[in-house]
Amino acid sequence: MDYSRDEFIATGHETLEIALDRTGLGVWEHDLRTGTARRNLAHDRIFGYPRGAPDWTMERAFSHLPEPEDHARFLECQQTAIRTGKGWTRDWRIRRVDGALRWVQVSGRVVQAEDGAPRALVGTLNDITEAREADERAALRLREMDHRLANTLAMISSMVSMSARNAVSVDDLSRTIRDRIAAFARTSRMGHAEDTPPPSLSARIEAQAAPFLGAGHRFDLTPPKRVLTLADEAADGLTLVLHELFTNAVKYGAFSVGDGTIRLSVRQLPDGGARLDWCEEGGPPAPADRRSGFGTALMSTALGELGSIDTGFGDEGFSCRITLSPAAVKSAD
Repeated sequence: MDYSRDEFIATGHETLEIALDRTGLGVWEHDLRTGTARRNLAHDRIFGYPRGAPDWTMERAFSHLPEPEDHARFLECQQTAIRTGKGWTRDWRIRRVDGALRWVQVSGRVVQAEDGAPRALVGTLNDITEAREADERAALRLREMDHRLANTLAMISSMVSMSARNAVSVDDLSRTIRDRIAAFARTSRMGHAEDTPPPSLSARIEAQAAPFLGAGHRFDLTPPKRVLTLADEAADGLTLVLHELFTNAVKYGAFSVGDGTIRLSVRQLPDGGARLDWCEEGGPPAPADRRSGFGTALMSTALGELGSIDTGFGDEGFSCRITLSPAAVKSAD
């Protein structure tokens, strides 16, 4: 069956309407001579009119732009197109009738009359809220990754330079740096995978303790009453602190003998922070010459503003109190 020209055009319009309805793409036309606007139903639905707005004027368009300065930008965009004859595409934030804020992308161009004068502006309107929010989440994740990478590189640089000052040989330096970086990497990997919930504070502690538990060594962990997790920076800092504590326990403290014990109790503080009390028992007596090396310096700075550390030597052995600020701690309950 052959279509006449008018029938073909009518069928084409119907097909276009079906396609636009399926995609949700709004189309509009603004007559520059009469000031009237035509648009499809999808256009009005984007602004929150399920059955269509009664009319579409410049005042109604401005009522959906929550930022007053966008009114002038909107007019400038149209006037530039009329003056230059060039099309445009721009994103705008709108407020729907129901008050919801959305992002739309508007594209338009000038249609000329037979005499070459601008006759109308025509274009499309597309709701891009989900795409815009996905881009913002990706940008935030990228900034977080950049920040974490900068912190990690700074920490490793500090490890290398400060370890070199206290090393007695090249092998000793190599082993110390390698062990510290390995400990940092081991627990830093926890909880950073996509769609993986962050590990609890207790799980981080147990993962850090595992490589140091030899025959006869006892590590008693008293977990907090509530499940706690840590902010990323606090988790990285605590990783380094715990590694130094376990390393020193193996070298000089409770784990340097066969039956030493380390007790670590964790509890949440009333202000939302947390306190970790590390106590060693059964180790050798404290040395008379208590030099502060890189490990001590690292522990004192690893948590930054997110925590503080106090160390001491009692009758039973070495002790350490780690206080984490409320900003460092999250409750998983």
